[in-house]
Amino acid sequence: MSNLAYWLVACLCCGEFAGLLHECFELGYRAFQKKGGIQITLDILFGLLFGTLFVAFSVLFCFPNVRLFLLLAAVAGFYLYRGSLHRLLAFFTKRIYNRYRSGRKARLARLSVRNEGREI
Repeated sequence: MSNLAYWLVACLCCGEFAGLLHECFELGYRAFQKKGGIQITLDILFGLLFGTLFVAFSVLFCFPNVRLFLLLAAVAGFYLYRGSLHRLLAFFTKRIYNRYRSGRKARLARLSVRNEGREI
């Protein structure tokens, strides 16, 4: 496998990592849902961090120079994350959350049945 293939895989992984980083920024989007200025600021901050991450990967893997197809591979890795791993992560998060909520409701129901005869 040539160096070019290794660089391409490294850029795809960089994009995947940026997708994971974007998950953290989505928490900020949800926290500040009504405020558009903060969302724009978070998008700009994510873009700067993604650029910094790409430059760090370029230095780490000793890319000879910045080439457009390497940047496109990083963007493709980001969209690959958004299309596949993000959905998988969202599915399991929803499932864990629903299991927690149903267990909590059952626990509260047991406590209310236990405390029916007692005066609080």
